[in-house]
Amino acid sequence: MDKIIEEGVFTLSNRRFERIQFESRAMVKTGGQSFEAVTENLSLTGLFLRTERQLTVGNRAEIMFILPSASRSSAFTVNGVVIRNDVHGMAFQFGSLDQDSFTHLKTVINRKSPNRLKMDYAA
Repeated sequence: MDKIIEEGVFTLSNRRFERIQFESRAMVKTGGQSFEAVTENLSLTGLFLRTERQLTVGNRAEIMFILPSASRSSAFTVNGVVIRNDVHGMAFQFGSLDQDSFTHLKTVINRKSPNRLKMDYAA
């Protein structure tokens, strides 16, 4: 797993997984409270949510959002931990994903990736 937090500072240079722009309504549940947010970007290891709400770094939450598929869109639920806050929202790192969820997420990211052709046709 990437080292994402180093002495409390979020580092972009340690990313190994592609991040795509991805907008979907999301529901966040944590500690008996729930609130709506909007996904901004998505990777195999996490996402960024636009919201006025702020959770403390290290706080765990369940995040539900709509993930498109070839046949239909479906609700996708994942557990995550807050790794960064800013004035626009919060970044979450995913907990473990089962194989089916990981495969579905990987397929969606590959399909929406601007680097897809480079990956598909690399010699």
